[in-house]
Amino acid sequence: MNSQPWIENKYLDSLALFALPLISVLILFKGFKFDLASSLLSIFAVISFIDSGHLLGHWVRIFTNPLETNKSRTRYVLGFFIILFLVSILLMQKFPVMVIVLYLSIFHVARQQYGIIRLYTKKESELDIRLQYLNKIFMHLIMFYPILVWHTTDYHKLHIWKPDQLEIPGVDVLIPIFASLYFISALSYCYSEYQLTKKLGLFNIPKNMVVLANLLVWHYGILYQRHTELLLFGIVIQHGLSYFYIIWVTGRRDEAAMKNHQVFKKRWLPFRWTSYFGFFILFIGVNAISLSILSLVQWLLGGSHQQYFLIGDFIKNLPKFNIERNYFYYLIFSVPITFQIVHFIYDGFIWGRKKDYWNSINTKCDKHM
Repeated sequence: MNSQPWIENKYLDSLALFALPLISVLILFKGFKFDLASSLLSIFAVISFIDSGHLLGHWVRIFTNPLETNKSRTRYVLGFFIILFLVSILLMQKFPVMVIVLYLSIFHVARQQYGIIRLYTKKESELDIRLQYLNKIFMHLIMFYPILVWHTTDYHKLHIWKPDQLEIPGVDVLIPIFASLYFISALSYCYSEYQLTKKLGLFNIPKNMVVLANLLVWHYGILYQRHTELLLFGIVIQHGLSYFYIIWVTGRRDEAAMKNHQVFKKRWLPFRWTSYFGFFILFIGVNAISLSILSLVQWLLGGSHQQYFLIGDFIKNLPKFNIERNYFYYLIFSVPITFQIVHFIYDGFIWGRKKDYWNSINTKCDKHM
């Protein structure tokens, strides 16, 4: 008898990969009074606790896992950061760097969600490799089509960036092309699911939960609600918490596979981070650091570019520096931008590498094959 390919179990998978994105959409359902932009607690929880936390949590996972840590990878990551830091300073002076950051962010979310789907479809891909490419195309279009419409029409109200920072003349001609590709890929996906269900005798519930969660967040959240805060709220909940979940599950399996569990203990990390309590402490710790960094940068910049979005009204009463657009300004502002660019590129590509450690993750169904 065929069984569903859950990563951990049906309850935890459903909660992390479907229920939480659904809740994030319901919280901001039309008519529900919730002003995200003016709530310090909400910004702290969403932006710092989840988005920055999952990024730093990923680095902690790499450098506390003996299967991942080596000198060449460390040099690669640090060198990559330094190069992008210098490039971002140059880009900020001549190009709309926020447009680059915006679409890189969508790219890395799309890659991550497709990466999760790939974990659920190993058996399907063995039947027909074309299904893997179909899933990839459909997953990317689910996200890029709504964001393209949001970007090129009057659907959005820009609370984060200045209007001129997101202008790309002529890009609206791409909408009909993307819409056609999207429609064709959606029909192809539905037909392939029908054929797979007949062939395997099983409808892949976890895979389609991820697809449905993305449809809810990106289409209802962006095209229907037309709200910037909803866009960020849903996306951060969806990809940040699912990333934490994957890191936690794989970390626990790594630890269980090691005969000597002490290898996971570092002098600067005196607990098993894959335990429930250890993961909670790590989660709180990395986000406390994240909030401090974000607050400092936002304060130094005087809130002129992101309209206090990251830390709410609390910071408005603090004294601010009047920083001119000189090299010092670009140096300061490039630090968080570079962190994000490194995050988006590195995070985006690790899900697609054929020989990457992530590809060794097995579902419960795989273990019984």
